[in-house]
Amino acid sequence: MRKPQFIPLDLRTWKRGQMFYYFAKMAPTGYSLTVDVDITRMLAVCRGAGIRFFPAYLWLVTKCLNRQMEFRIAEKEGQIGYYDFLTPLYASFHEDDKTFSLMWTEFREGFLEFYRENLANQERYGENHGVLCQNQTTPPGERLYGILRSMDFLPKFFCPLLWG
Repeated sequence: MRKPQFIPLDLRTWKRGQMFYYFAKMAPTGYSLTVDVDITRMLAVCRGAGIRFFPAYLWLVTKCLNRQMEFRIAEKEGQIGYYDFLTPLYASFHEDDKTFSLMWTEFREGFLEFYRENLANQERYGENHGVLCQNQTTPPGERLYGILRSMDFLPKFFCPLLWG
């Protein structure tokens, strides 16, 4: 497993440093992003290829987030910086008691490699109850996100991304 590398930022020279400092220290703010996404074509492609939608969604969203440094920003031991790549952290639903646990799959550039690892993780850890399905701490550079079915029941999903 490749460990994400943390790259420190110098707030004095980073072009967004002053704004980041203001909202982090002077007017502390948490944030999340919810996006309305039309998944009609993606769902059809997944069904046609015989692949599960959720792992494909995780890979695609993570690939998009990894393209933009601002989505990879984090704080580590008081230092602001960013990770060279993110790892998706997501909920695994337990049908038996209607709860969920968190799990992750290391991001890989190749879709099929990520897809196979995601399915293997679901098989290996999906029935484990507790906050985390896997027997480890979450990896550095993880981001929690999922999908929420929209209320109008069209083939659209809201995709929340949560940062602390």
